[in-house]
Amino acid sequence: MGFLQRIKEIFSGNDKHIIAENAKKLRNIQAMAYYIACEKFDRTLYPDFTAIPRNDRNYDQYGIFYLSKLFANRIILEDITETLVGNEDRQSAYLKRFFEFNDENRHRWKYLDEKFYQPFNLANSIVVNLKDVPAISNVWQKSRLARGIAEIGTPKNPWKEQHNDKHRVSLFLPMSLLVVTESGNHSIATGVLKSVGSITVGGDSRHKIYDMSELYQFMSFDGTYYRKRADNSIICRAKSFDFGAIFEIGRIVKEYNISFLEFCLSTDRQASDLNKKFFT
Repeated sequence: MGFLQRIKEIFSGNDKHIIAENAKKLRNIQAMAYYIACEKFDRTLYPDFTAIPRNDRNYDQYGIFYLSKLFANRIILEDITETLVGNEDRQSAYLKRFFEFNDENRHRWKYLDEKFYQPFNLANSIVVNLKDVPAISNVWQKSRLARGIAEIGTPKNPWKEQHNDKHRVSLFLPMSLLVVTESGNHSIATGVLKSVGSITVGGDSRHKIYDMSELYQFMSFDGTYYRKRADNSIICRAKSFDFGAIFEIGRIVKEYNISFLEFCLSTDRQASDLNKKFFT
C-alpha cells in the first residue's frame, strides 16, 4: 500500500478498497465455516469449494470451533508479541474490543452491554481445554509473561487452574470464546501458547457463561462494520477484523445448533457426566 493510500485509510477510515477486501475475506471465512457446519454443503453458493469432496463418514462439524480458535490465536499472539517486544507495558480491554464507538455513539455500548451479558444457566460445570477452545487474555506486562513462559507448563510445574482469585474467566456463546475477565491473564496466555491446561466453567464455579445469541437478531458484521439488520445502517466499526470473524462464526454455530458441549466431550472425557440438554 502506497503512502498516500495509507494516510487516507488512517484519516478517513472509509477506504472503499479496504472495505471491499475485508468483505471478501469475511465471505471466504463464512464459506469455510458453512462447509464445516453443513452436512449437505450448497456448492452453488460457494464455488471455491466445488473441488473439495464431502466424505460424510469423516464429517466433523466441531471443526468450526477451531476456525474461531484461529482468529482468537491471532488476537492473543499479536498481544503477546507486542508485549514482549514493546518498550513499555501496555493495557487493553478485551470485552469492549468487539466494538469501537466514537464519543458521539458511546451510549450505544450500554444497549449492547445489556444484551452482551446474558447469563447462561448451566446446572453442572464443563471442562474446557486451552489447547482446543478459542481463548484470549489481556497480556500487558513483560516480566509476568516471561516468567509464565519460563516456569509454567513444565514437567516440574504443570499448568493448573487456580481456584482462588488468581484465575477468573468467562465463556461467551455461541462462538465459544473464553475470555479472561479479571485475573489470570498472563498464566492463561501461557497455557494457550503452550497448548496445556484446562478450566472449569459454569455450574457453581467462579467462571461464568454468557449467551450472545440475542445480538445476532439485531446486528451483523460485514467485514469492517457492525450493522443493524433491520436497515443495514452502521452501528460502529469493529475493533479488529478478527473479533468480527469470531462473531460471525458464532452465528453459524447458532444457525446449525452445533453443540459446544459435545465438542468439549470429544476433547476432554472429564466432562462426560454433564447434562447435555443445556447445549442442544
